[in-house]
Amino acid sequence: MKKRIVLVICCMALSWMAMAQLDVFYQMYDVESTDAAVNRSMVYSDQNCTITYNFWEEGGDAGFLFQNNTDGPIFVDLSKTFLVCNGIAYDFYQSRRNKDGNGYHVETGDFCIPAHAARYVSCDYPIYKSIFVNCDMGLYPIVNFSWEKVKDEYFNDPRVSERFTPETSPMVFKTIIYYRKGSAAEDINVVNEFYISRVTNFSKNLFVIHKIKETRCGKEETRNGTWFRFSQKSRFYNEYHAE
Repeated sequence: MKKRIVLVICCMALSWMAMAQLDVFYQMYDVESTDAAVNRSMVYSDQNCTITYNFWEEGGDAGFLFQNNTDGPIFVDLSKTFLVCNGIAYDFYQSRRNKDGNGYHVETGDFCIPAHAARYVSCDYPIYKSIFVNCDMGLYPIVNFSWEKVKDEYFNDPRVSERFTPETSPMVFKTIIYYRKGSAAEDINVVNEFYISRVTNFSKNLFVIHKIKETRCGKEETRNGTWFRFSQKSRFYNEYHAE
């Protein structure tokens, strides 16, 4: 009797897990830049600095790695550095009061990057947390085939994917960065502009993989875990559920 109860419970758990898988979907966003100075790897570079973006995160990560290419220090002014999404500006810098041995003090918005060193600048605001809806696109695509069978056609299928220009994109965003070299009084302004160039909807079974093959020391091994199939610096995603 006990074995039968355990078997029923296991079957119910497996059924629930299968239903939960069908309930989860992902919307992925491809990002391109309208700035000729930003390459396809989402890297901006000039004679003073290299700025590298990696948007891959739920909602999109607008933070960047700032590399100082000069022989002296560079000071980034975060009080003048913004993320601008569809015309709305968000601060990279949030003024904070911290307590030390001398009481409370307010952090300044400037920070220094030593010569030929890099520093990551984080952003507390997502790029795009909405789910794009188009009546011609299936919001809850159920694909029972493996990715290998559908990969050649999927991104060109208007039932699950749509492309955009900068003029038609649901999200156009940019980073505005101010920095100065050493003791120079004059700020240098960098503006990197981006837009969502494609939106694609996925079921969880296509978007998430649980096994990958790796070659180590000449041997092919299978690793178990959870990975996103389409992870790239020029993409990000949102998870949503069937209503």
